This record gives sequence, structure tokens and C-alpha cells, in this order.
Amino acid sequence: MDAKRFDGMARLVFVAVTRRRLTRLLAGFGVSITLAAIVADDAGASKKCGSCLTKKKGKCKKKRPNGTRCPGGQCFKGSCDASCCGAGCATRCGASEVCADPPGQRCAPICDDACFARTNCACTATFDTEIPYCFVMPDPNAVCATPECDSHADCAPDAFCSFVACTPAGGRCLDSCPG
Repeated sequence: MDAKRFDGMARLVFVAVTRRRLTRLLAGFGVSITLAAIVADDAGASKKCGSCLTKKKGKCKKKRPNGTRCPGGQCFKGSCDASCCGAGCATRCGASEVCADPPGQRCAPICDDACFARTNCACTATFDTEIPYCFVMPDPNAVCATPECDSHADCAPDAFCSFVACTPAGGRCLDSCPG
């Protein structure tokens, strides 16, 4: 390429960009980099610790005690464990079970599609954990005739105390569906 062509092409490229435009472009680029860094710092500051860890000075620190309730289970060694049931994770529920009675360390069938596929089974929550489990659906006319309860201890070994429409102040013992 000869010198005249090179000079002509260089002028075309640099005619469109004056010193002022170049200064604005570089300043805008610098502001963009600064804003990106600030947003990245803010994202790190709002770090979530999970329900079984406490936050101190923006960092996840202390583990909550084993057996502390968390969404979907109990805390065990700093994380929410759905299989833990009872103080210190004394009982482990199976993959198709939930801890429906933590004080009694009793597991119940999980509320899932398999529950609805079973004959006369449905889902409800226990009176104290609000964790849904699979129960045997009694005859609608007889549900209020099932034993009353104030705790799971009032129920048979395969039943759990749950709120039903017939008793606003208390619960009824409902049998868990066999798995």
C-alpha cells in the first residue's frame, strides 16, 4: 500500500472521531467500569447464608443448633436436612418420607404424586410443622368422628395430629398412608 492511500484511509477513520468525542468515549468507558465494580461489590454484600447459618459482618459464621427447624427439615451440621427428625437428628427419614413429628422422631410418607396415586390418600399438614404428609382420607362424613388431639402423642403410632375443618381450636388424628 502506498503512502497516499494509507494517509487517506487514516483520515477517514480519524475524521469521525475528534478529540472531544474520544475523551467522552474514554470517560464513559471509565464510568462504566467503576459502576460495574460497585454493582459486583453490592452483590457480594448481600450474600445469603442459608437458614442454618447466622450472618456476622456480612459473612456466614455460626451454625444454628442441630434440630432447629428450617424450611423443609431441620438444621444438622450447618445445613437444612430434610431427612433429620428429632433433636440432634436422632432419626433419619427415608427419601420418600418427611419428619411429621420432630419431638416424637416419627416420619410420615411424603406428599407427592405417588401419594395421590394410592387409593384414598391425600395430603395435609400436621398441626405444628406445617409440613405436608400423605394421609388416609377418611369418609368425609366420619372425619369429625376421628379422635381429637392437641399433640402427636395423642394419636396412634401411625397417625399424626392435623387440623381439619370440623375443629378450629384443635386437631384430629389422621392415619398416614402406607407407603
